[in-house]
Amino acid sequence: MSTAFAHVAYTEKEKVPSLVFPLGEVLDSAEEIKKRSNDINQAMDAGNIAQFKVLIFFEDDKEIREVETTIWDRDKNYVYLKNSIAIPVNRIHKIKFN
Repeated sequence: MSTAFAHVAYTEKEKVPSLVFPLGEVLDSAEEIKKRSNDINQAMDAGNIAQFKVLIFFEDDKEIREVETTIWDRDKNYVYLKNSIAIPVNRIHKIKFN
């Protein structure tokens, strides 16, 4: 996985529910998937304790996007933002801490 993307569309978190997410995994290796999981957990802890925002780089059916938000919760398949907005975990490329 490249840490720099050629084009990333900024997306308001309120627009996320209208996006279409394919089922496939966007990461290539078990190591990347483990790092993503650890980063999600760290971001969720920071969000719940200090309402800390992160950049989430994710991919829908059209392009790679980013959203700046707080991760409030997660389960095996989704991360949850404010107002129960969900992004599939398998569509997240990386979490960037500001």
